[in-house]
Amino acid sequence: MPQTYSDQEDRILQAISAWQDHPAQPISQIARDFDVPYWSLYRRLHSVPSKIDLGGHNKKLTLAAHTDPSIPPPIVGIN
Repeated sequence: MPQTYSDQEDRILQAISAWQDHPAQPISQIARDFDVPYWSLYRRLHSVPSKIDLGGHNKKLTLAAHTDPSIPPPIVGIN
């Protein structure tokens, strides 16, 4: 059965927990033990958020963002 991204994220969180319990163990060994990509685990241990946590682009602005004076008003059209 193919692994989903959320399954991999769960295993990465388990690997992070294991590394915190045994920080002397090499990251490469923990990555192999939990079947996760080394670089994904390495980046997560160095405070790089997952793709799920990043959010996304082109999101609607909240009411607070619309009233923020540092953000210019949207261009409606040319008359």
